[in-house]
Amino acid sequence: MFRAVSIGSLIGVVVLILVHYSFTGRSRAEGKGPTRRQSNWELLICAGLLISFVVLTLTGFNATILAKDLMTGFPLLLHVAAGGVYMVSLVALAFTWAEANGVRRVETDASNPRSLRFTGLQKFCFWSLLLFGLLSSVTILISMTPTFGDHGQEVLYEAHRASALLAVIFTVFYAYLLLLAKRSP
Repeated sequence: MFRAVSIGSLIGVVVLILVHYSFTGRSRAEGKGPTRRQSNWELLICAGLLISFVVLTLTGFNATILAKDLMTGFPLLLHVAAGGVYMVSLVALAFTWAEANGVRRVETDASNPRSLRFTGLQKFCFWSLLLFGLLSSVTILISMTPTFGDHGQEVLYEAHRASALLAVIFTVFYAYLLLLAKRSP
């Protein structure tokens, strides 16, 4: 069942991106000015997040979609190692971009560049990927303790898979939105 949901969700996010781009992307992509230059710290965080995200996605969905089996051996080792890098990068991203992705009302004028940095949809995707990314990490870490017993570990494992799938969906759509944005704050 999870295999079908995963495949359908991944296809769904690609269709959503194509539909969104067909309605809004072409007008945004046509010369809105230079893209804001990222700091070295932001580039380091994004690199760590991107590399770990790709490794986690490939190893996790390989086991779910292609192998239809539990992850073992070297892929599991890669998945666990990338999970640590992902968690640290995700927390660093939260501390770095949380203020710019705030939900408080900010005047949208040229004197306040933070108000122009991220759109409402980008902010929603940012907080959603943080929520589901942290949830997927916490659920799998808690499942490694003997506190919840066998059934509790199975429930936490399923919660890990579901939250990881949602984290992938929001991360892919958020990355698309960031690549599409051509505004300079």
